[in-house]
Amino acid sequence: MTYFRTNQKKKRRFRRTTSNLDPANLQMTDLVDIGNAQVPSIRIEGTECGRARLSYGYCSREGKQESIPFPPNIRGWFYFHRRPNIHVAAGELRFRVIDLPEGGVDKSQDTKPYFDAGWDLMKGKEPWRISLLGLRKYYPPVYQQLMLEGIITSQMDSEITGLLPPNLQYNAKSRIVERVTDPFFIDFAGQTPSYIALHKERIQSLRFARPFAKQRGNQGPRSLSIYSGTAYVRLELATFSTEEGPRDKLVLRVLQFVDPPNPEDKFVQREGQLVKKFNFQNNSEEVWTSSLPSNYITPSSLKMLEDARSNHDREIISVSTVMPPRS
Repeated sequence: MTYFRTNQKKKRRFRRTTSNLDPANLQMTDLVDIGNAQVPSIRIEGTECGRARLSYGYCSREGKQESIPFPPNIRGWFYFHRRPNIHVAAGELRFRVIDLPEGGVDKSQDTKPYFDAGWDLMKGKEPWRISLLGLRKYYPPVYQQLMLEGIITSQMDSEITGLLPPNLQYNAKSRIVERVTDPFFIDFAGQTPSYIALHKERIQSLRFARPFAKQRGNQGPRSLSIYSGTAYVRLELATFSTEEGPRDKLVLRVLQFVDPPNPEDKFVQREGQLVKKFNFQNNSEEVWTSSLPSNYITPSSLKMLEDARSNHDREIISVSTVMPPRS
């Protein structure tokens, strides 16, 4: 357990209390110890709701959902992370883990050197996070604190309300694509990868229904993916040759694998290449595409993809291209 040093040379245990979420305003008194905690209750000072119970994650055991405890020896700050010049609904709560000296710290010490030398708590191979939309819907004390600090203003909150469809389904752990050109995580063995996309015009669901297999009628397994591995991908525009002439379509490019494909797989996705799907009708692979105009993409996001394409090679891809299996 880590303690504060006091003038009376007594040690005072950290409380799970915070009054700041802006990294620029963090104080030593905002430090919390959540090591091994199952679902720690964090007191948010100054808010009406008072407390927020934050989980590291959940797993299923014997048909029941159980919370996963935070890793041991985790001390640091909850803070709000947001990139500059980004969507009004972008941002997420993270936890900054820091190393503290053996004898504790003084409450008056500058927090910046500790924060800069720290690292974000990870869950698997990604930062532990709760999106701003998740905080707004499920953690009112945290969201209220963001408004008290001016990180989220009343005008911004009204804008978010106007962009959110009333029937949009999401939860605290939904994956958010803040900008259409951002990389996002995908499981190639998954059946329906689902995300929440933040467009200038609206916030909407981004779902890839059975993206890696293609068949008609009852031929073959209708939702089977023959691929494995997880990776970061991004949406791009590519020009395809068709009977009507060159046509732009949406494609996905594999940027970097997180978990590589199984060594025994006959067909694999490859880093740097466009994502493929398997056609069970002719037992071949083809590039995954989505025609334009697309329900996935709004005009402002399409413009972002067009601007980003200037940084990629403008190649014309044949729709008949067949990818060879890995030997």
